[in-house]
Amino acid sequence: MKRSVLAIGMMVTALSAQGKATTEVAMVGDSVFIRSEFGANRYLIRKVDLRSLGRGNEVVNFAGARMVSANGDIPFERGYTISQENDDATPLKFNGTYIGANHGAFFGVKIPCDPCSGLAGTKWKDAEGTAFRVVTIDKRSVTLISDEQGKAGSWSFKIQAVGDLSQIGGLKVLRTEKQERDQIYPSVKRISESVNGGLLASLNENYQATNKVEVGEEYQLLSPDRGRSPVAIVKVRYVFHGLKTDVYTDVKALSTLHSFSMGGAQAGAINFRGARLEQMVEAGSTLSQWSDRTDGPEALRVQASEAVASQRVVGGAYSFGQTVGVVSATINGHPAAQANRVDLSAARKLYPIAIDGVTLNPGDVVSVKAYRNYWPGDEPVAAN
Repeated sequence: MKRSVLAIGMMVTALSAQGKATTEVAMVGDSVFIRSEFGANRYLIRKVDLRSLGRGNEVVNFAGARMVSANGDIPFERGYTISQENDDATPLKFNGTYIGANHGAFFGVKIPCDPCSGLAGTKWKDAEGTAFRVVTIDKRSVTLISDEQGKAGSWSFKIQAVGDLSQIGGLKVLRTEKQERDQIYPSVKRISESVNGGLLASLNENYQATNKVEVGEEYQLLSPDRGRSPVAIVKVRYVFHGLKTDVYTDVKALSTLHSFSMGGAQAGAINFRGARLEQMVEAGSTLSQWSDRTDGPEALRVQASEAVASQRVVGGAYSFGQTVGVVSATINGHPAAQANRVDLSAARKLYPIAIDGVTLNPGDVVSVKAYRNYWPGDEPVAAN
């Protein structure tokens, strides 16, 4: 118990110290670059993309964190990779699927086709008579979704076609022996995005010092059903100051959302190439001390009094780490029951959970504050 209290105290001290670190910002096209001191003679540059090229949803995405020398104006692309941040934007989970951020509702059926031209919007039925329709198409496959199998709005879909699919009103047949589940995109409809440079009146391609940088967005979450009606409105605000990123997420339910869960922040494994990766859950029922997660780790669900997890690189050319955690969660302005849990995937991804398994009714508003924090050295307290 004493060690857990001490560790949390050290982390709070480290985060306070890091909040005083310099913050510089530049903007090139639809990308924002945030630069901060990262140990002696080093900068950490984080890239944030306002557009999501090659992804199913158009949302703000973390686009990498890299370390560069503080001697000279070294561009992001030439830096040492601290984290790829490939999928660190945080989705929600309800009605049986992850959705939002980079996720689409996981109710699609993907089937190879050759040729695929002319199949957009077509309707099909399987051997049991269940109706499907094509929602997305590419050169070698189509993704379909069935009609709802329960009452409207139940999000109960058939996720595997039985037998081959026969075109309704046509003669074509889609063979289904190689079918697989797929996500339904887009699952969001963007309303707005914004960038605020704090003390700065405007941003350009040159780095400028500021007190903080805010990147925000608002979007609707869309039902995967035929009407594609909005079921929630999501507002996310990322506040960068020093090496820390505070993440504020508000979700307003427009319909009943069952088994609603969210984290507020998540993080893929940092770059441990040529080194070892250790991870830890603060005050966790397990993994409460640094543990090696380099080789073939199993997925874990760790109960913890605080939803805070850290990771660090050991034995590599550089020493650095990252901490992610949940600060608070409310529903309609009242403190929500804490999930007290951190999930770790077999891919070494960290998921501190803020809210888990509640039902939201139309008009309910959930607000979560979380954070992401990089630090140089072997422990969070070593950052400055």
